[in-house]
Amino acid sequence: ITPIVEDDFLIGFITIGKNYDLEQEQNEQLKEDLSLDSLTKLLNKKAFETKYKNAIEGYLKHKDSFCMMFIDLDNFKQVNDTMGHDAGDNAIKESARFLRENIRKSDDIFRFGGDEFIVLLYATKQEDASILCQKLEDLFLKSPMASNYKIGISIGYKEYKGEDAELFF
Repeated sequence: ITPIVEDDFLIGFITIGKNYDLEQEQNEQLKEDLSLDSLTKLLNKKAFETKYKNAIEGYLKHKDSFCMMFIDLDNFKQVNDTMGHDAGDNAIKESARFLRENIRKSDDIFRFGGDEFIVLLYATKQEDASILCQKLEDLFLKSPMASNYKIGISIGYKEYKGEDAELFF
């Protein structure tokens, strides 16, 4: 802000400013790009490391329970080999959508790599994770994805109970 003075009288001010909205939008987009998988728009491996660490800290400080599900698409390599990589990408995207539709919004879904996904189920015990895994497997087998791409789904799960983070994973 600069005062405008004429004949020793203050007659106004000049303000020079910058609109930071565009810069802020670009920074937010950059943060999003760094934490999201470009194909599925699910959280990526880098985001997993942060969320996993936070979940362990929550358990150690407050005994906040959580489970981790490991999901792998069965026969996925054959999709790429016989139908092409575009079909493989579509199968991955459809699998991501399937998980989004069938996992609580409060949980985090990650594309960990290739045809592997990890889900952090917060405030969840092993018994509940077991029920969810069975439900997901049943729903997936009945989905058009399973028949269209001739793929299945394998899911493992484990409840965190205070073990060394590296041993748990």
